[in-house]
Amino acid sequence: MSQRRRNKGAPTGDPVDRYTRWHWGEPPTKQITVDDRNLPEHLIECGKLVECHVDLYPDDEPVTLTPEDGASLCFDLDHPDDRLYIVRLPKRVRAAVRRRWCGAGAEWWDLQAVAKLAGGRHAVEDYPAVEVTRIGTLTAVVYATHKRGDGPSQYIHHLGEESGVQPILAADHQGDLFICGGNYTSPTAGITD
Repeated sequence: MSQRRRNKGAPTGDPVDRYTRWHWGEPPTKQITVDDRNLPEHLIECGKLVECHVDLYPDDEPVTLTPEDGASLCFDLDHPDDRLYIVRLPKRVRAAVRRRWCGAGAEWWDLQAVAKLAGGRHAVEDYPAVEVTRIGTLTAVVYATHKRGDGPSQYIHHLGEESGVQPILAADHQGDLFICGGNYTSPTAGITD
């Protein structure tokens, strides 16, 4: 599934070709338009987001977030390091995020500042101007997809396993989740660090 927000400009690569190579020869079945000013223009779906493994702040308590059906883990086709995004988070999940992390005691940061705090190749100044609260260190993501040769499968990617630089998971006022900073990329082989 190739996802596009708007039809402004051309992506740096053919989205259908990139999706097909990323999924080991399995072509996309549909294209979805997502109209969100905080998302990049051209997104390629890695798969349906199954879990986010997070060490929560302030005490690094580990927790597994399960966003439910509908959310997708995508990468930015135009970003040189294929930045990851969580797209189409269901309303009830966003409401739960707001209740748990975005209340009166939340500490709000600029998204760019959180990325710099995390460090890594994604700590550059190209994030949208969004105010977020830090949830914790994102240690792994699990997504489900169909890759040729594997069939329908779940894939887990531990973030920072090589470099030790892990992104931070943050939430905005609407309960949308952002992956900030980190040292991963998303080449054809999959998410790597």
